[in-house]
Amino acid sequence: MPLEVLLRDEVRAGLVSVAVNTLTTATANGAANVEHARGVLDGVRAAALAFRLDWPTTAATIRRNLADVGLLDELTPATAALLEVNHG
Repeated sequence: MPLEVLLRDEVRAGLVSVAVNTLTTATANGAANVEHARGVLDGVRAAALAFRLDWPTTAATIRRNLADVGLLDELTPATAALLEVNHG
């Protein structure tokens, strides 16, 4: 496997980790503010695109990880919608 592909996987894993951790922390005391979540996800999306990562794949991975820790259902509908594959 080419090194570029391996590094992209590592970069994606790091970005997913940042997004999940930030959203988990933001919802610790209640639902995350949608503007804050949008800022987090816009930053992660910009970094993903800078590394030529496919955003729908990255967003789906974030959703899957949020679901794994039981957080996806705790997000407001507006916040969860930010992770829809067809968003933005």
